[in-house]
Amino acid sequence: MWPVKLDTVASRHLATALPPWIDPAANAGPGEALFSRAPGSTGAGVLSAYRALADAGGLTAHVAALLVASPQSTAADLDRLESVRDRFQGVPHLSLPGIKIFADGVLEYPAQSAALLGHYHNSGSQGAMLLESDSFKTLVDAADARGWLVHVHALGDRAVRESLDAVAHARQQRSSGIEHSITHLQLVDAQDHPRFAQLGVIAVMQLHWAEIDNYLLDLVRPFLSEADFLRQYPARSLLKHGAVIAGASDWPISTANPWEAMHNAMTRHGPDGGLNAAERLGREDMFMAYTLNAARVMGMSSEIGSIQAGKQADFIVVDRDVLTVPVESLKATRVLQTYFQGQPVYIAQP
Repeated sequence: MWPVKLDTVASRHLATALPPWIDPAANAGPGEALFSRAPGSTGAGVLSAYRALADAGGLTAHVAALLVASPQSTAADLDRLESVRDRFQGVPHLSLPGIKIFADGVLEYPAQSAALLGHYHNSGSQGAMLLESDSFKTLVDAADARGWLVHVHALGDRAVRESLDAVAHARQQRSSGIEHSITHLQLVDAQDHPRFAQLGVIAVMQLHWAEIDNYLLDLVRPFLSEADFLRQYPARSLLKHGAVIAGASDWPISTANPWEAMHNAMTRHGPDGGLNAAERLGREDMFMAYTLNAARVMGMSSEIGSIQAGKQADFIVVDRDVLTVPVESLKATRVLQTYFQGQPVYIAQP
């Protein structure tokens, strides 16, 4: 899991395990609405492109493709997604481990569609859940019963709570052992911090966003209480209560560069100030988040995510000792080589 030191004649670099990535909406095609059921829509989205790339020998990374389930989906609608999954089983380096569900929207003005336990100051609104509570529970339970993992978009604390409630309902029906996940987690009520560990739900966080910039100052801060504003992205609090933290980018919404995200998670500081230094994570926490824990989100931790006997040799070689360099230097880390299943697939130009 941890970076491995490589002593060479010229310099000392590090090799670190390389995670794959989640494509969280693989069934949405270019120019197609995310929840499209339009005539002529195959529901295959970009999966055909992944298969073509794999057939040509060009898919040199593991991709976990999730299929978005419409907020109006019922348990029966999962049959349609099952038919899509069946068409792409067996594609090398492509897995289809489950579904993505949108529980709510975003906190930013003017949308303010993230579901809150409190209220937006300007409108008095609490935002909106995209699924009714009972329907949400039924959908998560039906996916869990099929052996599919569920990856939930939830930014508001009410959406996070109802997402945890839906997983709790599935856990009451069976012990599937599937590690479901909730992503974004901009606001999480303190009462819900222990529930991630209790329910085996992974907290997938985009901690590149854990900084104060004009975006937060202009579009979020004026509309929340100061206490709510400062408790955004409660990474340390979740970790202290036993949650598994996984790193993610939400690319192309923000950078896919993990080194910059690690920097922000460790400093909680941006161009316009700091965002609750008490929620900083440590260096080792972030390496876990972007390697083994990321593999767990995809259900692939037995195959990838750490460098050890019996796993695939996916790793990168970087240009500095990332275990010891100052945090400001960490964000400038450069990849020199990438290996996939033990074979080089990228070598940086001098």
